[in-house]
Amino acid sequence: MQDAPGPSSISLRPRLRAFDFLSRASKEYLELSSDDNLFLYLGRKIAELAGPSAVAVSSFVKDTGRFQLHCLVQSLEAESHPKVQDGMDVFFQSGERLMGHFLLGKLGRVQSRGRAGFSRDFMDQVLRLQEIHGPLSLHAIGFSWRNEILGSAVIMVPKGRRLRNRVLTEAFARLASIAIRRRKDEFSLRESEEKYRQLVKHAPSGIYEVDFVKGRFVGVNDLMCEYTGYTKDELLAMSPLQILAEESKGPFLDRMARVQRGESVPDTVEFKILGKQGRTFWVILNVRYFWEQGVLRRATVVVHDITELKRAEAALRESEEKLHFLSSQLMNAQEEERRRIARELHDQLGQDLMVLKLQLRSLQERIRGSDPEATQEVERIRDYIHGIAENVRRLSRNLSPAILEDLGLQAALRWLIEEAEKLYGIDVTSEIEDLEKAFCGDREIILFRIFQEALTNIGKHSRATRVRIASRVEGGSFSLVIEDDGVGLDPEIALATRTGSNGFGLTTMQERARMLGGRLQIWSRKGAGCKIRLEIPVESGERNRSGADLSSHSCG
Repeated sequence: MQDAPGPSSISLRPRLRAFDFLSRASKEYLELSSDDNLFLYLGRKIAELAGPSAVAVSSFVKDTGRFQLHCLVQSLEAESHPKVQDGMDVFFQSGERLMGHFLLGKLGRVQSRGRAGFSRDFMDQVLRLQEIHGPLSLHAIGFSWRNEILGSAVIMVPKGRRLRNRVLTEAFARLASIAIRRRKDEFSLRESEEKYRQLVKHAPSGIYEVDFVKGRFVGVNDLMCEYTGYTKDELLAMSPLQILAEESKGPFLDRMARVQRGESVPDTVEFKILGKQGRTFWVILNVRYFWEQGVLRRATVVVHDITELKRAEAALRESEEKLHFLSSQLMNAQEEERRRIARELHDQLGQDLMVLKLQLRSLQERIRGSDPEATQEVERIRDYIHGIAENVRRLSRNLSPAILEDLGLQAALRWLIEEAEKLYGIDVTSEIEDLEKAFCGDREIILFRIFQEALTNIGKHSRATRVRIASRVEGGSFSLVIEDDGVGLDPEIALATRTGSNGFGLTTMQERARMLGGRLQIWSRKGAGCKIRLEIPVESGERNRSGADLSSHSCG
């Protein structure tokens, strides 16, 4: 006698049927093309589970927010009822209430065809089904993935009939959720890839992708081909090094070596490209590197042709060099004119004033005792002429400081400090190191003029009461710092003002510093004083970059 099957074998049969159904459904899904209607497929499978008792299956797509009837299990013409049943019951209040849930509930009444979440076509078909089959029970199945609601399917069966395979339907719903999410991801990926292809193709810049493992380009756009003169197939057979001009190959290899070592490099870099027809042009590259398991695999590069910009920069540099040269020539001419005027003042006007003083003294001696009032008047005139003579000597020294030639730079700077204290009533604290061997010739005069201009600006414009000056020669460099406690200024505005109250003051100081191969820095703000720092190299053998023939930086 054969043993009856045990309970365990009986309980396995539904599971095996469920496994078989899900396996076939998965296989069928994988065979679907990207153009197939996924929701129609899901509706059919759910109808298959629901069995002959099911009237229809619909699906709700989240992206559209509307229910659509996707699969009729029984024909609408199967039966005919004279009118729409008033007692049709529907559970849902809105489409969103169905999302993500498996609902079996008491039925409510359909009041209108315009409820939220339902398309007019859907409601029309539900009402037609009701005419055929009478009151319907609606069972909603939610599709969700990681808390993201994807859609719902609705099974409608005649009221009072049992829904088959409820548990298996729920299991299939979970499988369907994965399928929907995957289809949405595939669509998003295809859409992104198409957008990327269009962007690359029509971008106003050259774009290429390079595979460092293969050592060649693996993608280029049309503009990159236009830049280089190569066809797409030609470029895809080349490496980036092959399109670089000779002068850029070294920097490119150095940069790649740094990248391979994991060092940080700028995202943008400039290189010179050699095109197919021998045309060279400059580009700026914006590079994004991609690594896999610590290995540099590829890079995506955006290329901008900056040849015209480079030409404009070169023309601007040439213009600036010409301007600097003319400026230095002008300053040299001014210095020569100052020397000439100083000689005229000293030799001619100074001597004439001295002769006038002697004549007045002689006149004073002749009238002394005979006319006291006239004697006093002549004395006043002599004092006035003496003051004029002193001003002439001061002007002469300022124009061409004889003290610089006679006693050297350090003594000349101390004389400027003393003159500023007397003329402007400011208190100057100075620490000036021995400069006798640091500068000579024209370089001494240029430094003297910078120092003179700084003190003149302070005296005339800053309203300062105290000034601190410090200079030092260290490590082949001369530094000079001048600080005041005056009203301050806006350095950008002051440097941009080439005329007006400041005259050529600060800009001339900067130009003179450049003539010495140095730089002038200014820190200031309104009401907070001003600080000027001058740095000049003093190494021997250097020459002025502007072309002016100045003495060497050192006097030996």
